[in-house]
Amino acid sequence: MNKCVFAMVFLIPVMSFASDQDISESSSDKAQKVYDSTQFCYYADKEFSEGARHYIGDVVQLCTKREDNTLYWKTL
Repeated sequence: MNKCVFAMVFLIPVMSFASDQDISESSSDKAQKVYDSTQFCYYADKEFSEGARHYIGDVVQLCTKREDNTLYWKTL
């Protein structure tokens, strides 16, 4: 009985601490993607240059430049 209590009191916090470290290491390994709306339009985390056409069912979108030189998807 004492061995079970010892295991629950001392080992469970160690296991939860180890799982927290695994999560933080995996998220820090991923590089942050930098989005530049002056160079690309984005859809589904992919980059499209000015003039690109994107088809979603019957809807056609065109990557177009605004007056402030940012690109956006214009619905045709």
